[in-house]
This record gives sequence, C-alpha cells and structure tokens, in this order.
Amino acid sequence: MAGAQVGLAGPVNRSVTTDAQGRYGFQDLAPGTYTVSLTPPSGFRLASGEVNPRSVSVAAGQTVTVDWRVERTGSGGPVVEVRLTGTSFVPSDITVAPGTTVRWVVSDGSHTITPDNPNQPGVWSSVAVSAGQTFEHTFSVAGQTYSYHCIPHRALGMVGVVRVQ
Repeated sequence: MAGAQVGLAGPVNRSVTTDAQGRYGFQDLAPGTYTVSLTPPSGFRLASGEVNPRSVSVAAGQTVTVDWRVERTGSGGPVVEVRLTGTSFVPSDITVAPGTTVRWVVSDGSHTITPDNPNQPGVWSSVAVSAGQTFEHTFSVAGQTYSYHCIPHRALGMVGVVRVQ
C-alpha cells in the first residue's frame, strides 16, 4: 500500500513512507533488536489480527522482511490494482463489481490513463501520471465496459478495459 508510514526504533531510529508498490526499506542497520510500526494512510486500517508494532532482530548482513495486511475503513468498497509498467497495463482486462475502486500504480515512466469514450456514464477525466504515482477511480455504474489507453504508448498496445458487472 502506498503512503503508509513505517517507523523503526532501536539502536537506530528512522521512518519512511511506503512507495507506490507498498515497499519500504531501512539500509545499513546496526545489529540489534528493533521495533517496527506501521501507520496506514487515511481510509485504511490494519486488518483484523495484525500485530503492530512488531519486534525483529537484525544480524550483520541479514535481511528481515516485515509485512502487514490492511483494509479500507468506513463504507469504501474493494480495491483492485492495475500496474503501469513498460508499455503495459497489468492486468489489462479486469471485471469488477459496482463500488469497486481501481487503483492504477505507476512502476516506471510517464503515462496517461485516458478513457476511450470521455462521455460515457461514470467515466473519469484523462490523467497524466509518472513513476511512483497512483490514480484511483471508483466504478459505480453497473453494466458498463470502460476501454482506456495511454496516449504516448497506445500505438505500442498500452490499452486496458474495466468491465463493471
């Protein structure tokens, strides 16, 4: 999840924000025991049963992975992620229920997320995004198929479809 705050306390104290892919890292840590904590971004909370903070031991030259599960708060519906990588939307064809939010996550490059039919009911306006950025749209109109493309990469096959059923 992008935008979460991760704190580190122990022999070294640091904090970072997760990137567009939900990744984070702390480099060159002294060996020892650390406490790692997560603060999800607005609209999200830790999933039921998740332990926060967590205690980890780091040895010299060791990598330790700490992940959490999060969920939307309030009345928000499910979220489906589409990655923009190279000249592809991955996955390029998805089917969602009304109320689902699609989050486009840019892995690299500069792109647009442009609807083929800007006059279609429930459609979004074209948006330009670059590496590390995200764009979200909640689909609420059932029975619609939204085709979209990346303007600079359309000729290379960078197209996608969201079907709302």
